[in-house]
Amino acid sequence: MDITLDAVELKGLGDRVFAASPACVCNPLHKSHYPENWVPSNCAYTTQHDRPHIAQITGPSATAGLGIPNGGLQVVNPSQAVYDKILEQLASTATSEYDFADQSLLGDIFHGRWVSLPYIYNALKTLQ
Repeated sequence: MDITLDAVELKGLGDRVFAASPACVCNPLHKSHYPENWVPSNCAYTTQHDRPHIAQITGPSATAGLGIPNGGLQVVNPSQAVYDKILEQLASTATSEYDFADQSLLGDIFHGRWVSLPYIYNALKTLQ
């Protein structure tokens, strides 16, 4: 993938720390164990419904919806400083509140500071 991400020298403090698809928080299958705020109106993909042709090539804003990245596919520049930030957060009590460990953690630490990939990289059948 040819995506411009922050240089390692920024130590995870830039606006393009990693790239990922947004987590689909629509809960289209109505799973009861999903958080109550996981509804279509809070889903980043909902913001693109009026522009389906653009959604094929451009991701929504990293702060759209709940601003949570999906953990399934990520593009990263390996960085000890970013790894250390993740470890520091893992050692905090905040993680006990996370509904989905990897996604919640990354969305918390790097809220709005990641690059959103188009849904085609992590499309759900229910998004058709």
